Parts: sequence; C-alpha cells; structure tokens
Amino acid sequence: MEFEVTATRKRPGTLAEMVGQEFVVATLSNALSTGKVAHAYLFSGPRGTGKTSTARILAKSLNCESGPTSEPCGTCSSCVEIAKGSAPDVIEIDGASNTSVNDVREIKDEVLYAPQSSPKKIYIIDEVHMLSNSAFNALLKTIEEPPPYIIFIFATTEIHKVPATIRSRCQQFRFRLFTPELIRDKLVEAAGEMNRTFDNDALYWIAREAGGSMRDAYTLFDQVLSFSDEKITLSGIREKMGLVGLESTSELLNAAAEGNRKEALDILDDILSSGTAVEQVLLELADFLRNLTLIAYGIEKESLLGLSPDRFPEGPRKAWNTSRLESAAEEAFTLYRDIRYSLNPRYEIELFVGRLCSLNDRLSSSEVLERITSLRNELLGGGWTPPGEGSLNNTDGNFDQAGKKKIPETLSSASGNGPSAEQEAERFFSTFKNNQKTEEPAEEPACAVPVDIGVNIPSEVPENPEEKKILLIAEIRRRNLSLAAALEKARRWEWTEHSLLLIFDSSYEAAVVKNESETLRQAGIKAGMPPFSVDTRTEAPREEREKSSESPRVALIRQVFRGQIIKG
Repeated sequence: MEFEVTATRKRPGTLAEMVGQEFVVATLSNALSTGKVAHAYLFSGPRGTGKTSTARILAKSLNCESGPTSEPCGTCSSCVEIAKGSAPDVIEIDGASNTSVNDVREIKDEVLYAPQSSPKKIYIIDEVHMLSNSAFNALLKTIEEPPPYIIFIFATTEIHKVPATIRSRCQQFRFRLFTPELIRDKLVEAAGEMNRTFDNDALYWIAREAGGSMRDAYTLFDQVLSFSDEKITLSGIREKMGLVGLESTSELLNAAAEGNRKEALDILDDILSSGTAVEQVLLELADFLRNLTLIAYGIEKESLLGLSPDRFPEGPRKAWNTSRLESAAEEAFTLYRDIRYSLNPRYEIELFVGRLCSLNDRLSSSEVLERITSLRNELLGGGWTPPGEGSLNNTDGNFDQAGKKKIPETLSSASGNGPSAEQEAERFFSTFKNNQKTEEPAEEPACAVPVDIGVNIPSEVPENPEEKKILLIAEIRRRNLSLAAALEKARRWEWTEHSLLLIFDSSYEAAVVKNESETLRQAGIKAGMPPFSVDTRTEAPREEREKSSESPRVALIRQVFRGQIIKG
C-alpha cells in the first residue's frame, strides 16, 4: 500500500502536543493550572519514551514569561534558551557521568543561590539511578526541604535501583512504551516533512523494530532514509540491511511444511550464500513462526503481526496445528539463544530446518497421552485381538506379514529422550500378549494394575510353596502394589494347610502385611487357594543373633583383631 504525504512534522513544545503519555500530560497540566507544583519529580520508563523531553517542556512551562502555564509560548528568551540547552537556570546533569558524592555536594552548594533571571531554578538529572549510595544520601536533605525556588526532575530507566528514600520524596510518573500504530503515525509525519513516499509495510516494520521506543524509531528511520531512493519500501530495507526477506522465508517454510528436505535446504543455502548471518536467519524464522502461531490463535491485528495476515503463506498454516507451531517457534528461539556457543552454527541451523520438515511426525505430550488412553480402552474393552488369534487374514491392514500388530504412525515419532513411543508400544503389546491367554480379567478394570512382566497365573493352584508364593504376589500386585513390595521382602514363607507365616527382618514390612492380612486372604481366594490365616513375625538375621549372644570380652577381641569366630 502506497501513500503520498505532504504533512509537516512539528516537535512537541507543550504538554498538549505530547502523545502516548496521557496520564503524565493530564496530571502535570492540572498541577500547572492550579499552581500546585511539586518540588521533586521522578520520571521512569523504558528508553525513548519521552522522559527527558517532558522534563524540558515542564521547565519551559515553569519559567516561561507567561507562566507558569501548560502551554509555554516557545518564543520568549527563557523558552528559546531552554530549547537550545543554554538556559542558566535549567541545569541538565548526566547521572552516569556525575556519580560521586562530591558532584552532589556541588549541587547542594549551588541551590543556595537564587535563579538569575527565571522564577525557578530547575535541576534535570538524567539516569539518576547511576548515582552512588553516598551521593543519594547527600541529596536526601536537599530534596526533602529545598528552597522554594528549586525544582528537581529526575529521569531513570531502572527505577528499582533508585532508593526508596528518594522515591518517597518525589512525585512519580511512569512512562509507557508507544504502540506500533502511534509510532507509524509519527513516521508518516516525518516522511511528510521530507516529501517522501513509502510502503505501509515498511513503516510498520520500522515501528515494530523500535520496540515501543520513539527515539529508536526515528534513529532507524534516519538510517533507512540514507539508503532509500524516493520511495521507502520493505524490500529495499531487507536488501540493504541484509535481512532474509518475506519471500525467502515463506518459500523455506512452505517446503518444510511439505516435508521436502532437499528444497528447504537448497533455499537455506541460497539465503546463507547471499551473506545473511545465521543468527539473522534464525531470528526471522522465529519471528515468522511466532506470527503464524498468533494467526492460529485467531489474531489478525496488523500492528501486532507487522504485516497483513494474507501475506503469510497458507502451506504452514494448514499443515501445522497450533501445538506444532508453538514447538517450532520455541525451538527456534532456543537455538538462537544457544547458537553463540555452537562449534558449527550453519550445521545447527541445517539440522533445525531438517527437523521442521518432520514437524508433522511429532506428537505433543497431550497427543501421546490421548493415543495411549485410546489403546488402553481398546485393550480393556476387548477390541484388540492378539496376533495369531483370528487376525491372520489381516483384512483391516492392522498387522504385518509376520502377524505382528502394527504401531500407529503417529506413535512412532513422539518427541522426547529415552525409548521411543514405538518401542514402548511394542513392549506394551508384547506384555499384553503374554498375559492375555491365561489371566482372568479383573472385576474392576479401571483400577487394575497389570501383572508383572513374565509372570503367568496358572489355571490350577500349584502345590509347590515357591510357586504358590509367586502366584500370590502376582495376584496382590493387581490390587495393592505397596503390599506386594512388602511381601517380596519376607525372608521366609512357611505354609501349612490353613495358615501362612511370614518372617521379616524389619518390623515395618511385618506391620504392613499384618494390617493388610484380609487383602492377602482375599487375593489367595481369588487365585483359587483354600482359605488361610496370615501371621507375621520379625527375626533378626542369624549373623546378628550370633553377635548378640557373644560375651563382651569375645566381642571386644573380635573387634580389635578384625576377625571372626570359627566354630569347630
């Protein structure tokens, strides 16, 4: 979109001409109109938001020959001198260069002298947070009880570094960043001042790059003017400043969305061969992916995207859902942050582009959970048939030639470290196959815990005590994992016809089993065993019992000589 502008830009000379800081303008204007001017002001906010400019306008308003007024004339000697920076009664001090206590002591001495030709003597201290603690302490008394003709105006970008004792003695005003629309409008005025034509996208790009700072926007605008011809265009900016460009970025992401690695890497090679830095390519890819993510959210605000939504390619927008776009953007920003430590930045970005080409094969954690839940419900509901049992015809294509259950493609490429989703799914199906033929379904499948891998419950109750132990622990594990863990720590199992005695080394495991004895009995009945009672006992290991039966003298000798007792 092209505009022809002829308007003239006028720098703000009064509070009414300031834009973007309505609260500051309204408050200061009311104070000047009512005559309730404070003796100290603290202006804080990001760089380029008008703090120092507002301080100078306030100084004009106070010392104008027709003042104090919210609309200084700008033509009297006082206004002209303040605009030029030569007013003897308006002293501007750089806090970054005058940080010592001696500099502040000079100010304390100077405030004793009345202004030369103006109603007020005004000190504007920029970057006041750079003053030392001793300098702040020396300034406290002067700020709290200054002479009636003294006004202090402090400006800072880091208000948290200004001591609370200083902040509490000042009227505070927080300056906000400018919106991209407002910066664009001011750039339109600046272009009109020089009778230059421009593309709307070009000025939006400058406004977004400024990051809310009007001063940064004007600085970048001046740079663009220096290499632009009669017309300011976005393509000219990208070409002269070594940027990737909208077209190249769109082509690269289109190829990645189609999964065409060769084409994507060829486009990347062309971009890098043109002299664009790897960091710049990453930055623009990250910004482009961020914009695609915002569009996926339904945001189409041009000032937020920097371009009209229809300028962004449809390929990635259709191929990648919101979660994949978020993942890709996050990975781009992470790589941009870490690439300064890379041994081969070009190889890093090539790997990143390769991963973008396989973005559709990834699954988020929520998608993996959804797949696993679906498979679990299918297995518990009986909808899955183990290989070899009625599935040899493979009419639905769910089994391979060997009769093995196929893993869904989406499970085969879940992101993350450790075993892949395919390996986990194969292990899950293998375990289910081993136990499907012999184990009975639990009465309440939603609460059942799968039997330990490799343990098959037989159809008949074995007589061998060790086999009975394995059978009972397997059944308990289906019901109570903590009880099964305690049973496994029993040193001996002593079976009789209608009782079971468990002997432990620790009283804790014995107490756990004793409290859950009814659960153990019911598990035995469920496994097909006749009813039995459960009892527990705690015994120290044989070595400890032998040591405890030693006489003190024998124990001392054994300890001194580091030996052991040998019994014949």
